[in-house]
Amino acid sequence: MILVLLGCAVEQALVVAPDPPRPPAEPSAEPSVPNADTAAPPPDTEAPPEDTGPVAPRAPEAGELVLAELMIDPAAVADAHGEWIEIVSVASDPLDWTGLELADDGVDLTVALGSGVVAPGGRFVVCADGDAAANGGVSCDGTWLYHAFGGGLALANTGDELEIRLGGAVLDRVTWSAGFAEVGAATGLEPSAENAADNDEATRWCAAVAALPGGDSGTPGEPNRPCP
Repeated sequence: MILVLLGCAVEQALVVAPDPPRPPAEPSAEPSVPNADTAAPPPDTEAPPEDTGPVAPRAPEAGELVLAELMIDPAAVADAHGEWIEIVSVASDPLDWTGLELADDGVDLTVALGSGVVAPGGRFVVCADGDAAANGGVSCDGTWLYHAFGGGLALANTGDELEIRLGGAVLDRVTWSAGFAEVGAATGLEPSAENAADNDEATRWCAAVAALPGGDSGTPGEPNRPCP
């Protein structure tokens, strides 16, 4: 009887108590996804363009300076004072026209114009006489030595040729015949033809109508009017 009781006691002692219940696990927080509308853009890693400053003037190349307006036969003053030429730059850089020359096919001498810088799309005017009080009221950027028969340069009323040269190279050339120029009016190139190819065509030129202070007409240093 004693043995039985001891066995029961031992059996009761071996009974293992169950583990206490565990608290439910908290749900894990999902990682937040940034809103595409409000998310900060990535930093700009591209270096800003380097500022190289203004472009230095350079010498013109063929076709970059174009003869655009010619006062061939002024009426308000004599040809020796009233002839002038307008040249337009079609280059994308400023051009230094130092050393530029005017010439024809050999009757007149090559004549240096002086020096200056013309901006892209800019115009400059060279005259037989640089005095506005004597040349019909034209403001000039340079002058040439005028002489009708050698020893200088003159624009013949009934037909001639004119070249812009630099260092012996021809940059532009125009020719004309009788009837090209009106007395007292400059002959201007159609604005859409301001290039060294189209200004070879006489039909792309027409007489200016804007009045000059001296009484003739022309637009020296200003855009030409479209030809009718």
